[in-house]
Amino acid sequence: MVASWGAMAELAGAVIIVVVLVVVLSEGKVTGKPFLRLAYTALAPLLAANDPVRRWEPVCALLDLGPARSLLDVGCGGGGLLCCALSATNNLQVTGVDWSPAIAGRVRDRLASFGRSQVLVTDVSRGLPFEDCAFDRVASFGVLPGLRTWRFVLEEMHRVLAPGGRLILGGGNVFLWPLDEDQAFEAAAMLGFELQRRVRLAHHGEVWLFEKM
Repeated sequence: MVASWGAMAELAGAVIIVVVLVVVLSEGKVTGKPFLRLAYTALAPLLAANDPVRRWEPVCALLDLGPARSLLDVGCGGGGLLCCALSATNNLQVTGVDWSPAIAGRVRDRLASFGRSQVLVTDVSRGLPFEDCAFDRVASFGVLPGLRTWRFVLEEMHRVLAPGGRLILGGGNVFLWPLDEDQAFEAAAMLGFELQRRVRLAHHGEVWLFEKM
């Protein structure tokens, strides 16, 4: 375990150095979203290798996947939630979206043995490429706090979620601007979400569970 953490630290350090060098050599032209995309893509191997299924078990329990037929993970990262959901169910179809082709490719490989899955490269700030009411469950961790258009993305989550479906949000990003709690709850209520639970989970911080009325 010590060696593993040591390797992770070395990889993370190398990624940071590469990103800083790119920014410097580009004379500051790689900033904003391009910078974040570069950093996120560079961290793809680390994210994919360190997203264990067990850390997502409490989230799957809150989502109550038993009666669900479909799950969408908006910003699927290392794919741990999707893998956990597939492991816990027999008939669930899962879909992940992420803005990094490198991340999406690694998640596809991780889920390949299960089947019942698709992973798409999508810029969620421009909308979700799915029909209305396409999913019974929607999850998103660490995405909304990083989007200035978070209200629109929340509207999109509401649109693609079936009535009576569950939405779970969590995992604020400390490197970006925070999501104002009062504004988020107000926006969710206006859309027709009803807050069911607020819980603090290990590895995820505070998690909000909503139901679409």
